[in-house]
Amino acid sequence: MSGYAAKRFVASAPEAQVKGQIVLSFLENIESALVAPRLPKYSLEQVDPDGWYSQQTWLNVLSELDTLPGMQMTLVAIGRKAMEHSVWPPNITTLPEAMKMMGMAHHMNFRNVPQEEGFKVVEKGPNHLWLYQNTPESPDAAYGLLWGLAARFKSADETFVVRMMDNPAPEEIPGNLFEVKWGPKNAKL
Repeated sequence: MSGYAAKRFVASAPEAQVKGQIVLSFLENIESALVAPRLPKYSLEQVDPDGWYSQQTWLNVLSELDTLPGMQMTLVAIGRKAMEHSVWPPNITTLPEAMKMMGMAHHMNFRNVPQEEGFKVVEKGPNHLWLYQNTPESPDAAYGLLWGLAARFKSADETFVVRMMDNPAPEEIPGNLFEVKWGPKNAKL
């Protein structure tokens, strides 16, 4: 991912867009009552799931929420719901497959963004990955996205954990760093 480092709440290009299905996460998350009153000023009271919306408008809403006290869980809820709505290749059925396809999936849901924008996945061991978030969304929304991904693709007999970590080499791999581990329900992660 060298060359491009996302800036928080700044679209990667003026023509960058996000799929309407993702924007629906503002209206359909468990914290939507806190989000909905802010959407009219962004003309997002109604969202066409098949439409495309300005990435900067999407980020402006997230930025406003990020500045308000006590909105961390709202941003996590938006990320989780965005994962539920996101488009994925149809052949992805397991958590390891899904984690490794995060970069491709990002580009299925965002367009006109740099190829380096997205998630870089580093395998750390069996059922243990590091994901570097090189996107302009908040780390809280990214945490919710990864949590939602794990919940969406894990098998019924698996459990998982998502943790934010300090990036040991941000000049080499830009972005926030998340650790994801999974295993049998009784596993200590």
